[in-house]
Parts: sequence; structure tokens; C-alpha cells
Amino acid sequence: MIEHIHPDGEPTPTVRELYEMKDGLAEAIAFDKDLKPTRFRLTDKGYAHLNAIMKRNAAATLSRGTVSQEGGASVVRSMEGETNGKKSSWTPS
Repeated sequence: MIEHIHPDGEPTPTVRELYEMKDGLAEAIAFDKDLKPTRFRLTDKGYAHLNAIMKRNAAATLSRGTVSQEGGASVVRSMEGETNGKKSSWTPS
């Protein structure tokens, strides 16, 4: 999960986590020699799911009135090379 900047924010699942939910949110597109999935693709249902999480987080940020603080914190994290334990770079949720 990618944690939201604000502690009250809803964590955003990674594409692998969406695939592991086995709910049709993502599909495996590449496998290793042991047939374990290594690459994933979001489905339309997955895009809708992530979009709903991001909208809820954005609405909560707006209602708290902390847009500039949370936006600034996400920029600082990205400039520090925060990876959140993943190979790809961290992105604000």
C-alpha cells in the first residue's frame, strides 16, 4: 500500500495488490519461469477503484484545508527519492 500524506488518508493499493485481491481489478501480463506473475495491467474496474480512492483522498484534503501542506509534502518526498520499499518511485495518492 502507498500511504497517503495525511494520516487520515486512505492508502492506495499497488497494481500487484489489486491483482492479489482476485476481484478483476488487475490482470497478470508476464510470468517468470515458475509461472509466478511478474507484470500486471489495470483493468477498467481497477482504474475506477483507484480513481474512487484518489477522489476520496482529494475531497478529504480539500475539506481539511491542507492542500498546500500535503502537496508540498508530496513534492519533498518525490525529490528525496522516496521509494516506499518498491522499485518504482513513490507517487502521491
